[in-house]
Amino acid sequence: ARRAALALAGLAVLQAMLGVSTLVAGSPVFTSLAHQAGAVLLWIGTIGVARLAWRQHNTAIVNA
Repeated sequence: ARRAALALAGLAVLQAMLGVSTLVAGSPVFTSLAHQAGAVLLWIGTIGVARLAWRQHNTAIVNA
């Protein structure tokens, strides 16, 4: 879960940088679409990491 969370944090930083560059460049279509696609990936990744952490938490409780 730690590696997935670090990858998600990297994706969040990339998404923020892409958002700033989209605004600075005057919102060209390519960067706008890339920013939207990044948002979808970030959303899916967040759900995946939360689910992974939840499973590991429940497994730890059962094995305790």
